Amino acid sequence: MSGARHWLLLIPFAVLTTAALAVAATAVETARIESELTDRARAALSSADLPADEVTLSGRDATVTTDTPQQAARAETTLADVPGIRTVTATATRR
Repeated sequence: MSGARHWLLLIPFAVLTTAALAVAATAVETARIESELTDRARAALSSADLPADEVTLSGRDATVTTDTPQQAARAETTLADVPGIRTVTATATRR
């Protein structure tokens, strides 16, 4: 029976190791996806003659800051068409 207990003690270690590896893989993949989507978003904004400097992503959610409300509306529409972006929040620094 002592051999069986020995193996039972390894189960929590195996579960924790698997969880740690899953968390690490998710973190790496999230960073790659955000970087790729940021590049796509900047390219789309640039193609639409909109400022592309103030765009950030958190996962698949984009936030963009523009100068005017008109630019913000155009940026929101432009980024909504970028494959992979789930939501867009656009704000203007001037009214």
